[in-house]
Amino acid sequence: MRYTSRCGFYSLIVFFSCELFFVILQFPSHQEIKPNYAPQTPKANAHATAPPVEVAARPRLSAQPQDIKKPPKRFCAEKRLLTIWRELNNDAYFRDRNPRGDCAEMLEIKPVDLNADGAKELLARGKYDLCGATGNCNFWIFAKRGERYRKLLSSSDYFEGRELGDQIVRSKTNGYRDISVKGHITASDTSYQNYRFTGHNYVVSRCVVESYLFSANRRQIVNCKEFERNWR
Repeated sequence: MRYTSRCGFYSLIVFFSCELFFVILQFPSHQEIKPNYAPQTPKANAHATAPPVEVAARPRLSAQPQDIKKPPKRFCAEKRLLTIWRELNNDAYFRDRNPRGDCAEMLEIKPVDLNADGAKELLARGKYDLCGATGNCNFWIFAKRGERYRKLLSSSDYFEGRELGDQIVRSKTNGYRDISVKGHITASDTSYQNYRFTGHNYVVSRCVVESYLFSANRRQIVNCKEFERNWR
């Protein structure tokens, strides 16, 4: 009886062992296991050295000394202006403007007999570089003394609407016609200067400023010195 039970026990072990063997045979011995997630791109190494980038050469922007054109110097080939050219270059207003180029392009002149002696004086008014932003241009009067011309007046005049010669008025002082010039200060302020001849040169005899008062809707005329004090 004991022998029979042992045989039955061993039979069961053999049976289950065979069943397990057949189950194992149904699966391949080397099955490839594929990942169930998408492959990730490897991160770049922050400490890795980047490949050198080739940079195109920039065009030259700054001008070299040989590329810079110097402004033309002052020169004068006009015969009519050569007579007053030396006096002009010695004038403080002329030097302050520091004009460049040909004198024929920077000046207009008009011969006028101011003292009725038969010899004509020269009126000269500047253009371009000899004019300010408000339209006031340098104005001179020259008279011939001996072999050369000498300066009688150095001032400025508003060029708009005024021809060269409009500065001469009918009144005379010491045999010479008086001169009146106009100055544009602002859109509402205009100056007027009268000059009289002293026997040697022209000096200011009267200077006023005509101003428009927007608050009072009227015009007023004040002395130039008073205007300067209020302007400051």
